[in-house]
Amino acid sequence: MHKTVFLTLTLIVTLAACSAGTPTPTTAPREPTAALLEPTAALLEPTAALLEPTAALLEPTTAPLGPVAPTTGRPAAPLPAPLYTLDQGQIFRIEVDGLTRTRLTDERTEIDAFPPIATFTVGPAGALAYIVGDLEADRLVITGSDGADPLIRYNEVNHELSDLAWSPDGTSLVLRLLNNRQPPDLASGMYRIRLDDGALELLVADDPVDDLVNPAPNLAAYRPFAWSPDGTHLLVEVYSPFYFTCSLGFLPAAGGAVTRLELPTDTEVYCGEATWAPDSASILFMAGPENGPTIWRAMLADAATAPLTPELGLARAPLALAAGAARMLTVELNETTSPSFTMAEFSDPANPLRSLRPATNDLPNIMLWAPNGAGAAALLQSPENQVSLRWLPADGSESVSLPATRTGVTELRWGGGE
Repeated sequence: MHKTVFLTLTLIVTLAACSAGTPTPTTAPREPTAALLEPTAALLEPTAALLEPTAALLEPTTAPLGPVAPTTGRPAAPLPAPLYTLDQGQIFRIEVDGLTRTRLTDERTEIDAFPPIATFTVGPAGALAYIVGDLEADRLVITGSDGADPLIRYNEVNHELSDLAWSPDGTSLVLRLLNNRQPPDLASGMYRIRLDDGALELLVADDPVDDLVNPAPNLAAYRPFAWSPDGTHLLVEVYSPFYFTCSLGFLPAAGGAVTRLELPTDTEVYCGEATWAPDSASILFMAGPENGPTIWRAMLADAATAPLTPELGLARAPLALAAGAARMLTVELNETTSPSFTMAEFSDPANPLRSLRPATNDLPNIMLWAPNGAGAAALLQSPENQVSLRWLPADGSESVSLPATRTGVTELRWGGGE
């Protein structure tokens, strides 16, 4: 999962995090920071979004990064589950063989040269939900796992939709709604939408804007990030709609007040990559001073926070495992070459990190761990700006090239839920 862009050169290089999807277009004014929150938008080729898929678009990149798994000896099923990709604004499914790729959607909009689907998610039973941005109204669409029989579940003029989180029981979605109507007919904020009838339930409203010319920096807006495994709480990103600030908080499933994380005054949250522990008692997230993040843990019970381990150093892309263990990417900076990234495991504060794969200078623009930590699907960018979608096994074996367009992948999701 994936949603943040960073503004200094060092942070952009080291922390290009997972996407929240492409901006959803409307004719009304957008939130001022929306463009800054889309880290992979620059990878899109805008004029290709509405093209019919061709053989050139469906083949793997011609210049894959790192060692390529050979045809002979390639694992018969390298992926732990089907992998769904948002590629050139359409949803594709890559099967567990890592070779077979099927286009599932054929969405079109009235906006020329713009990817139709802005973001998507996979439900617990495999159903898909996605948002299509169009001139007058965004539309929320629900389909089966194969993309068949798309149903428009919500479609209101000047209601801008984003940030989907499917409930663990599969009966509803939580999303962000920005109301661009003047005057607004309902509050902007985070809503639950029932899939049977499309009814909306407000969970948390954005703070009202006090001054459009000089808004207060502590005004908060809300977007869903991830449900706890037990379904009792939702991890929420709390951000400023006018300034580049973001934090995290916990929201009970029934709604109510968001409990924000408690952090030292010189520490900031880097939104975009966070993970629930399997027991739903805590999360791992990225935080740190201005020179870059490391991995922190926050407890659900009291929102208290602490670094995962003081010796970790710069890191991103955490995955929480059982018994307090974790996997992540560690980051090493130097003055003469590109930063290096190492897939590593932490299990005991008394023991050093264990490297799972050799270090690489390939920048992970998007990284999606397998839920059990067996590896990660990653959109990699070389120091020469070549892009490749790959499966990176955590046992150190050769990476596997996955089929994708050369510059169009913006989101990744595992089949069967997230």
